[in-house]
Amino acid sequence: MTKVAAQAFLSALGKGTVDRSTLASDFNDYLTPAKVAAAKAALNALGPISKVRVTGTSERGGLEVATILFDVGQTNARALMYRAPSGKIEEFLIARN
Repeated sequence: MTKVAAQAFLSALGKGTVDRSTLASDFNDYLTPAKVAAAKAALNALGPISKVRVTGTSERGGLEVATILFDVGQTNARALMYRAPSGKIEEFLIARN
């Protein structure tokens, strides 16, 4: 389920849309349309998202913290996805690997 959530969120960012029903309230407020558009532009400039994989999960403050590795074009990237027990994404941090 973690991999599916990560793939869905990354795919949505790449398209410039986000299913806000999957986001916690604070993250929903933070993720403005301008931030979604900027993420779309940054991701699309590198190429298609592929090879999404979960390399580990842990717990912090009651949240599941998943380490996600994926490729964007020729660029290796990683993300930390924080999810509440409800499955809502609280935070999704992306960096080049």
